[in-house]
Amino acid sequence: MSDSQTIWMILWSRALRSPDPETPFEIAEVVPDVVEALHVPESEAAPLVGMLLGELERLPVGHQYFQQEGNAVVPLPEFAAVHRGPDSELNAYPYEL
Repeated sequence: MSDSQTIWMILWSRALRSPDPETPFEIAEVVPDVVEALHVPESEAAPLVGMLLGELERLPVGHQYFQQEGNAVVPLPEFAAVHRGPDSELNAYPYEL
């Protein structure tokens, strides 16, 4: 699994823990998971999340799933529409990244 896929899975998992699938969360909340999964220093984890979110912004509307607002990750309506299906995080992953 690539680094971007790993971070995608971490974001997806974190967003699912929220009662409302469109509730924003801080990037800092996923940094420990990124550090553990990718074996990177804490100082590199948040920029890696930001890079993935930047790449997602380049995708067409309706296929981005998450966006960054300041230091927050905002799940978008397309996430709320597909987040509960089996293997939904892998089926939704934009492999062109």
